[in-house]
Amino acid sequence: MAERVDRRILGAIRVVDGVTGTPVRRPLRVESDGLVIRRNRAGLHVIMEAAGLEEHIAAFDAPPGAPAAESLPFTVQIQDPERAYLPALAAITLPRPFDPGSDVLDLMEPIDVPLASSAARSTPLSWASLRVTVRDTATDPVRGALVQALPQGGGDRLG
Repeated sequence: MAERVDRRILGAIRVVDGVTGTPVRRPLRVESDGLVIRRNRAGLHVIMEAAGLEEHIAAFDAPPGAPAAESLPFTVQIQDPERAYLPALAAITLPRPFDPGSDVLDLMEPIDVPLASSAARSTPLSWASLRVTVRDTATDPVRGALVQALPQGGGDRLG
């Protein structure tokens, strides 16, 4: 017996490596109060339901006019059970705008959320590791400093 299920999704989250920008394919824990999120076969975390957007789920031809696009804020928590990536919080807004004729990022484009590697992550074969200590003028360690690796002759950031 064939079964038909019609449902409109509200958006998708694509978790990417913060350095390479490649999608993170490992299973992650992606949660948010007010959102129902499910991982699909492509590795996207699909937003199935959202508080305040119940009418949007059954609207197929065009989304309802209210609430206005990107007017409802949500915070998404992302955790890697294997601890290769640091936990992250992402602020997203819904409903996503839908205009297939424009160049604006909309409902059909996933929301990219970058994850930073943790110290527990193994170094990939083609990578190099840097261990950096940042100190102030009194030679005291500076915690939480942002360090960028740039090529000697100039150019794009290496890491």
